[in-house]
Amino acid sequence: MFKILQKLINESKSANIETSVDITKPGEIGKIILYNNYLYIYNGSRWVSFLGQNADLNILTTPIPFEGLIYENTQNGIKYYRKPINNPPSSVVKSWAGVTFFRSNANIITPYTHTISVYVISPKDNVTIMLKIDNKHNENIFQKKSSTLPTKNVLTKLTFDFDANTGNIYDMISIFFDFLQEGDNSIYRLGNYNIYLIKNYFIKLYYENKF
Repeated sequence: MFKILQKLINESKSANIETSVDITKPGEIGKIILYNNYLYIYNGSRWVSFLGQNADLNILTTPIPFEGLIYENTQNGIKYYRKPINNPPSSVVKSWAGVTFFRSNANIITPYTHTISVYVISPKDNVTIMLKIDNKHNENIFQKKSSTLPTKNVLTKLTFDFDANTGNIYDMISIFFDFLQEGDNSIYRLGNYNIYLIKNYFIKLYYENKF
């Protein structure tokens, strides 16, 4: 437990989490700070320290490609995915081929944390990347957001803002490369990231890997 929290603190120091807030004064609801080597979140009435609380660490499951997307390999924590040419019946690849890359045992989207960021490199210009959040027990519960990667071969951070007021549970994240376009054997790279869940609050610590 302590090692998990210490790792969280160490990564927070390099993730631009604010350290100059006076915890004797009110803050922004859901704001996360690092103060005297303790992580705090403002819950609307006071600053609450994570240390000493029960931590539930959610780690990535093995990514699950679907509808024909192929997982190629992992290099330095970066996952490579190929969207093949559709060639039935030997190879059936849908234009919405993608990969489920995160599953949790708790709600990903809350009023405090409703944005998700990923780092992507595309081999083509103006590629549409779609991010989808689902309920893994009910396929009818989902939200989808799209963004465009304007420039090829450039590490790009994409941030997707979801509706936190639906009352639904979202516990799965999938990404779709070059959404609704036919595959052409292009390889897309999904950068590494961490998502830690503590007492139903997500701290998203994204960091750029060297490609």
